[in-house]
Amino acid sequence: MPNKGSENIAQMIHFPLKLFLGEKEFLLNSIAPESSEFQHILSSIKKEKKASICFFSSQPSFVFERIHTICDHFIPGVAEKIDILLRELVKNAEKENVTILARKAGIVKEGKSHAPLQIISRILNEHYFLENDPLPLLYHYPEIAIKILIFIEKNELHFRIENYGNIKEKDQEMIKKRSELGEGLAFFDLRQEFEMKDFANCQETIRNFFIYEYKDKLDFYWEKAFEESFEEYWEESPYFCLISGKIHSSFFPYFASAYGELRAALKKEEKHEEEHFPAGLGYIQCAFVIEANRNLYGTYGKILVPENRKEKTVSGFTIGLSTIEVEI
Repeated sequence: MPNKGSENIAQMIHFPLKLFLGEKEFLLNSIAPESSEFQHILSSIKKEKKASICFFSSQPSFVFERIHTICDHFIPGVAEKIDILLRELVKNAEKENVTILARKAGIVKEGKSHAPLQIISRILNEHYFLENDPLPLLYHYPEIAIKILIFIEKNELHFRIENYGNIKEKDQEMIKKRSELGEGLAFFDLRQEFEMKDFANCQETIRNFFIYEYKDKLDFYWEKAFEESFEEYWEESPYFCLISGKIHSSFFPYFASAYGELRAALKKEEKHEEEHFPAGLGYIQCAFVIEANRNLYGTYGKILVPENRKEKTVSGFTIGLSTIEVEI
């Protein structure tokens, strides 16, 4: 029989969000954000420089609202800047947790790497029930949850996201490569701000951004996705039209648009309509954001390659805090 934990089903709290501060545990669902109790919790977080948040699903808006508030109490205004990073890491963690839940319930076979997106959505929104059972599948195994640990150590702000299950080596390598690609795009973007190279003078660099993932199949999928050649597409791109007018704009949205079309062509060609098919852009965008906007975060930033720790997968990132030393 499934492990339903110690909660009474009749008194079940929808989408429980717990905060752990030292040895104390708080159920944030029952604490109003404008209350004196919540303000006291925030003051304690700032003093302790460490807190952890635990939840089963981030689908309700209040989950990230509370996470943002807590983040901003470590560094004012940081939540908006790291939102895309946190959401990508949480999304991946939830996907892994739900797949394990689906396997345990017999919905997904052992050989499948991920549950279908429709199943993932239903489970995360408390809409999937086993027969003759009033408890949503999301809560059948209380240990299968998301945990975010936030702490300051050695002038660095650390975020660690923990989920159930182990990440495979090939997925670790994929994430590492996509993070490197995002960093490469950021370096190119920053150089372009000063060099303003036209397409002819950076053609190889741009092609390599796509070859990084598609290798010798780039031209094959490009032909499936677009009615014009790689060269024609970029020569006529609004990005390079602006560059020719000495106007710099971020290259990333143009890259992302083409990347999305290529992924759609790949999905159609590989015929994975019913299975989870990763968009692939999340880690690229995260790495781009944290590298391109280092001045917003502090001295530096780094996305960590997810690693296995016993029965858990731990991902995250680190932001270096700025320091000012004045000699008198």
